[in-house]
Amino acid sequence: VSLTVPTGVDALANSALVVDYSPPTLDSFTVKNADGVTISSTTVGLAQDLTIVATLSEAMVSSSAFTLTLNSGAVVNMNIYSPDNPDVIAGIFIPATTDNMDVLRASSFTIGTLADIYGKALTSATLPTGGDALSAKAIEIDVIPVAFLGSPSYSDPTATFRFSEQV
Repeated sequence: VSLTVPTGVDALANSALVVDYSPPTLDSFTVKNADGVTISSTTVGLAQDLTIVATLSEAMVSSSAFTLTLNSGAVVNMNIYSPDNPDVIAGIFIPATTDNMDVLRASSFTIGTLADIYGKALTSATLPTGGDALSAKAIEIDVIPVAFLGSPSYSDPTATFRFSEQV
């Protein structure tokens, strides 16, 4: 590291040089619906786009990317970067027929090419916990179609229909 030292009396008296040797960390997840609204407790159906947003501890280079694996086995390519939010990497998850989940959870991630703007790579594949975890959002993925169960029952003037879940 090479630094140019200012000249003059007390040029550095009110300055501090901080050298950050710590690698970046994955700090939290949020989820946005197709309208860009952050959601935290809802049920999402088949083919409804969700943007999973990962917030990191510091600004990342624009080529940063990683792979997030959900509890259904679905893989989300986290590779959407915005210079307006350089500490955020996002990916699109579109639930398929095999992605039924009582709660959307991250099961693991592969580090990929995550590096901060100083070239330090993320070294820990530890998922956020507590309120920052993806599972803390209470988002249910329900991709099982509602089924009509048998014939309706009639009791004048009412017809009662039975379905496989609440409609």
